[in-house]
Amino acid sequence: MKYEGGGLTVVQEKVREDELRALEIHVVRWTWQDLLHPERLRALLRKALALRPSR
Repeated sequence: MKYEGGGLTVVQEKVREDELRALEIHVVRWTWQDLLHPERLRALLRKALALRPSR
């Protein structure tokens, strides 16, 4: 339902994510299915933490 508005909504979301990445904020996306399977969500978060640049 989130993307019923068409391509503009998707483009706006991409721009927001690009702005966050430019600030070196790592974006992690997950789905309802990931939330329903905690092991999948943990794996996604572990992978994201492993990929983030060290400071």
